Amino acid sequence: ALSYACIDHTSTKLRKRVPYQVFVGRMNEIAFIDYTKLSQVLEQFAKQIVSFHCEDYDILDVYVKAKNHEQRHPPTAEHTAIEAILPIIKQFQIKSKIAVSTTNSIDYIAEAKKTSDVMSEISPYYLFFDSKSITNESRRFLNTIPPVRTEKARKHLIDRVKNNAVETLSSGHTHLTTNGKKK
Repeated sequence: ALSYACIDHTSTKLRKRVPYQVFVGRMNEIAFIDYTKLSQVLEQFAKQIVSFHCEDYDILDVYVKAKNHEQRHPPTAEHTAIEAILPIIKQFQIKSKIAVSTTNSIDYIAEAKKTSDVMSEISPYYLFFDSKSITNESRRFLNTIPPVRTEKARKHLIDRVKNNAVETLSSGHTHLTTNGKKK
């Protein structure tokens, strides 16, 4: 298993070269909600290896009172955040891996590959499960950030994996604690 050093608002680069991880959105208390602050912090991590898990805070804020977890984390939150971080990745020549759950996100990353060292990562549960898989019983196991998407989206993701548009399969997506899954 690969361990990451998390980057938060007060982080400084470690002396030893290690892979880093950044959270953008509402995932946890260290997640960035401001892209300007994220850029300021990431400047010192230029040319480092950084993994990103992204959802746009402002979009999440609009949907915070939606009826279920999937609606509180719409695909546009992921797309918007990825679009926002790609110029930062390019500016600081960060070797990056970005967790995705939608084909639009994969497309943004594919375009960014032309000028940046960036790749996409997907967790297998996005390939095996979709919103039809969610029942009252399964919700506690499938309450992920970002959430599993529609059946159509899942099938599109499978196609992208088959066509080598996704470089990494990983279980590293942000999970919710048992208490978080009960919400």
